[in-house]
Amino acid sequence: MTQKDLAERLNITDRAISKWERGVCAPDIGLLEPLAEVLGTTVPELIRGERDEHSCEPEWQTQTVIDFSKRQIAHQVGAVRRRYLLAAAAALLIVVLVAAVILWQGGWFYVVAREPSPNGADVLTVYDRQLDSGFSTRRGTSFILRYADGASLRVNYGDCRFGGAWWSPDGTQFVMQLHYPQETRHVLLDGNSAQNLSYFLVDAARAAGLGADESAEMDFRFLQWSVDGSAMLFFYTCQRQDTAARSGYFWFHTATYTADAVLELCELS
Repeated sequence: MTQKDLAERLNITDRAISKWERGVCAPDIGLLEPLAEVLGTTVPELIRGERDEHSCEPEWQTQTVIDFSKRQIAHQVGAVRRRYLLAAAAALLIVVLVAAVILWQGGWFYVVAREPSPNGADVLTVYDRQLDSGFSTRRGTSFILRYADGASLRVNYGDCRFGGAWWSPDGTQFVMQLHYPQETRHVLLDGNSAQNLSYFLVDAARAAGLGADESAEMDFRFLQWSVDGSAMLFFYTCQRQDTAARSGYFWFHTATYTADAVLELCELS
């Protein structure tokens, strides 16, 4: 009897017969009785794969069928469980990938500082990646300022290192310190306007009598805001050619962009 002959008598495909013969799978329980009838044997003998002198004993036959049924059910349950586990693992992987993409696009992996305003209405978030239409792989400093009304301001400062950001006491301004390879800059944001404060600091310091020689190199470090938020205290150093460096403190007024209360430190011999 060929595979095709047997398949036609059982109303199945000859590929199923081939799988039985190769041990890939076993016949379904519902096919055991007609298969045994076609092959001229009993169900227990078919399951055992051999003739048995006790095959007519009802108790033995029943136990054989029960054991086979248990194995078949366990196999089917195991197959279903594996399919469900694979589907669950695939779904979990997709969720993780989608979440990773969302977090990457939102810059969550690149956050170096998150500074809410004193009243908590606006939030400044600083990133260590450059920001164009989205976050790039290039290192640098950028920030997103999210306002209470849902609007936001995005600024990219290129290849530099974040040094700190400080809100004014009234929450209307903040100053940010950025370290570039050749200099340290300060940025002042007032409303929606971000300005390079370093230029104004140099002009104000020279107008106050510091570093009158334009060849002098000046460096500034932000220290604190005044209580009313109208001025910032800076530490300065001024290096003229062929002279010792001078250093001290002064207050910088954000309304007039002028410096006063200059205090120069004396060099101790």
